[in-house]
Amino acid sequence: MYIEFVLLNNFAVNYLVCYLTVKATGGAIKQRLLILAAAIGAVFAASYPALKTGGFIIKIVLSAVMCILIATQRTPRGYLRTLLIFYLVSFLFAGGALAVSEFWGIGTDSGLLPLAVAGGILCAVVIGEWTVKEIYRRSRSERHIYDAELIGQSGRAYRCRAYYDSGNALYGDGKPVAVISPEGCNRAGLIKSGTLAVRTVTGIRNLDLVDLDCRIYYARGRNKIYHTRAVISESLSGREYDILLHRDMGEDND
Repeated sequence: MYIEFVLLNNFAVNYLVCYLTVKATGGAIKQRLLILAAAIGAVFAASYPALKTGGFIIKIVLSAVMCILIATQRTPRGYLRTLLIFYLVSFLFAGGALAVSEFWGIGTDSGLLPLAVAGGILCAVVIGEWTVKEIYRRSRSERHIYDAELIGQSGRAYRCRAYYDSGNALYGDGKPVAVISPEGCNRAGLIKSGTLAVRTVTGIRNLDLVDLDCRIYYARGRNKIYHTRAVISESLSGREYDILLHRDMGEDND
């Protein structure tokens, strides 16, 4: 019964790791491939103590095979991304189980070991989900950050970065209004030309307006020049971009 318990336990663990990996990559769940990959991992884990040499190398090779099976993007980059997430989830899972075991003083021969494994699963799911969401948020933000140039009053161009926000629906006199940081405004020497009432989390505030000429460098060598207005907001201070574009200033907008 011991070998059956080891196989089933490791199969469940490997299946969960593979499942979380596929979910993190945003791919479709294919049960047959998940079961096959989990079975490979379970058989190796059960036979690992009997291996005299080469166990670590075999482990790396089989991990790669498992990731090839469950990868949803059949490209070198897709395989590498799957492998990295697979190891991330595995380490989180193992670390969570170890932490729970140490905290409660549970040994490997204890009947409470399944509780440690369950705790490891919980830690892996919570921390793994947060990590994946953070990575996705950052990568998603990067795709919407563009190089830009602010055209100052003297006609000189000042290099900066602009972020496209599809949620920015500010309008002034029926025209789109961007948002600019105080630092970007000062560098370009822009002159205030009025105020605009803007609804913020703290209520409605009258923010200073400036006339803004800027060139946005989009992907694939495209660029656009905008003659618009922008409100000055301290909320952009210290960020990696100086301009928050209007939703009508996207790469695909005419």
